[in-house]
Amino acid sequence: MKIQVRELTGELCMTYEDGEILLDRLREALAHPEIVELDFAGTRIHMSPYFNGSIAALLADRSLEELRRQLVIQNLPSQAVSTLQRCLEVAVEHYAKPEVRERLQKILDAHAAA
Repeated sequence: MKIQVRELTGELCMTYEDGEILLDRLREALAHPEIVELDFAGTRIHMSPYFNGSIAALLADRSLEELRRQLVIQNLPSQAVSTLQRCLEVAVEHYAKPEVRERLQKILDAHAAA
């Protein structure tokens, strides 16, 4: 299966909300055993909230190794690859270590109260 990111969320991959649109499509596609090709051709700007809301969020219920086996990313510029990699590293920590999640939640709660 191939997912054209530009057709799904446009050429600007910036917001968490747009990332969630991709996340829904990825979850649907990854529910099947076949390889999923995620094609970023025609996209221009790639920001961490987008990756956090989409690809990194997949790590909530699967390992990074599982994701790498089933998801092939194409046409992502090198600077965006490094942004995605950092988002995945943070997500691994976030989902694998409850103490990291708890600290983050405390920070978010304090920020929301201020």
